[in-house]
Amino acid sequence: MSNEMSKSGVSGRAEAFRLEIAGDFLLLLTLTWFFWGGETLAALLLAAAVHELGHAAVLLRLGQLPRGLRMDLAGLCLRCPPAETEGRELLRTLAGPAAGLLLALALRGSGEPFLRLCGETSLALSGMNLLPASCLDGGRLLRSLAVLTLGPLPAERISLALDWACILLFLFLGLKGRPDWFLWSAWVLAQRVKR
Repeated sequence: MSNEMSKSGVSGRAEAFRLEIAGDFLLLLTLTWFFWGGETLAALLLAAAVHELGHAAVLLRLGQLPRGLRMDLAGLCLRCPPAETEGRELLRTLAGPAAGLLLALALRGSGEPFLRLCGETSLALSGMNLLPASCLDGGRLLRSLAVLTLGPLPAERISLALDWACILLFLFLGLKGRPDWFLWSAWVLAQRVKR
């Protein structure tokens, strides 16, 4: 989920919903299918869709419309108008991981292997999204809490420090353990931090 300002600031007018599919998203789908198979790809797409639908449901409940959905190398990202308050930002941000956790709980005891895979994937995706990087839900939550308690400038400094801490953690884990997954994650986070 990402917040965006309209070109003229906060606008009361609804903008048309835009679906953006980057070429690197198609590469991500292809690589996931090639290395882990069609079931894993389907489980990942379902988990990501439920996560973003959680964000969208709370956004709609708060009277706002999503502006679009971007699909790129980092996955799915719902484009949202700016939140009116930090409290609303907290609600909107928590909704994605909460929806993913609910899906994981609902599928936890399933006897069907594919449904169990969907639940496990949803749990992993929700956990990953709670990391404190600013492009992830965990970073947005911490930033909103920091703005409420410390103010905007310290919140920005904390957010930047946590971004680089996550990138360095993934680099370290990539060099010590699974270079494929962790180094790729560090690269994707670094690309998001630049935006």
